[in-house]
Amino acid sequence: MSSLVTKSLTSTRRTRRQAKRTAAATVELALMIPLMLSIVLGSLEVCQRLMLRQGATVAAYETARLAARRGASTTRAIQRGESILNGRGIAGGQVTIAPGDISEVATGDNLTITVNVPIAGNTSIAYVLPSNGQISVSANMLRE
Repeated sequence: MSSLVTKSLTSTRRTRRQAKRTAAATVELALMIPLMLSIVLGSLEVCQRLMLRQGATVAAYETARLAARRGASTTRAIQRGESILNGRGIAGGQVTIAPGDISEVATGDNLTITVNVPIAGNTSIAYVLPSNGQISVSANMLRE
């Protein structure tokens, strides 16, 4: 009979230990889910911002290439930059060229193209990082 009591006590102890482990695992999961979710959403947001910056960089470079050519006009170069931004789905981007009129820039002088893209409205999720501000990219090229 003593072996029966011993088996009963042993199984009761195991059941209690398993219940404690299950409770601990539940608490750990409850604490880790928000952290894991923040890491995943933050990573997605960073990737979106990097893609937004890359789109602005391509637009600035292509605008600079067009503006540096002989016979290029300011309006045509700005339209090229804006069409690249629109083609990449970037809304509200602004392309500026310094100096303002590239037809007056002499051969060998520097052109600076700046592309400003607002973050708000161009990212689909904004849970971790702030969505205010803008991304600004510049490209410099010598006039041909």
